[in-house]
Amino acid sequence: MNLIELHILQSYPVSCLNRDDVGAPKSAVFGGVTRARLSSQCLKRAVRTFARDEYPEALFNGVRSRRLVEPFLAAFEKAGLSPEEAQAKTDLVREALSKIDKNKELVTTAVFLSPCEIEQIAAEVTNGTDPKKAAKKASRLDAADIALFGRMIANDASLTRDKVLEYVKRNAVGMSLLIITSEPNCQGFKIERWGEPDRQDTTLSGLWLVAEKWADPDNQPF
Repeated sequence: MNLIELHILQSYPVSCLNRDDVGAPKSAVFGGVTRARLSSQCLKRAVRTFARDEYPEALFNGVRSRRLVEPFLAAFEKAGLSPEEAQAKTDLVREALSKIDKNKELVTTAVFLSPCEIEQIAAEVTNGTDPKKAAKKASRLDAADIALFGRMIANDASLTRDKVLEYVKRNAVGMSLLIITSEPNCQGFKIERWGEPDRQDTTLSGLWLVAEKWADPDNQPF
């Protein structure tokens, strides 16, 4: 497998493309000159928002945010709880997924969830399920972006999802085109089968992968 590393310089108008933890523009010295730097998270967010806006049928609906109060309050009230009960349950969920920030409206680290996940978690917790168990049971039928890019939840490693793109780079010698479709009976997304019938496939993070040949034939992931 051949790897090509790209170093790209691109001109932008005056702007703060990517901030660090204190709000300052990220920078790096490249070619003897201090330049603005873009993190991988910044680029992935651009991909996610572009796909969501331009291809709504692809279901890139995941939201990575520190603001979990509003969506969970709405989901709990939709499940039939009073505003006071919804707030109490929302705090339990936030403590399970992250930690409540000094600003009570935020959590300390951004959490990557889909609207479908939020509604399922709220419904389970309303019925008495522990928030962490509810999060583990929830499916992501509307979040191709979480499956593709993965996520890390520091509070509970079992909720972390590997990113399919990295898995493909490591394990597939030749990948065929990925076509993502939602299916009602699939816990995530499925890649449509096409071409020769002997292609090998596997599932990861709710996606079906199809490859011409896996890098390690003695350790195939299916």
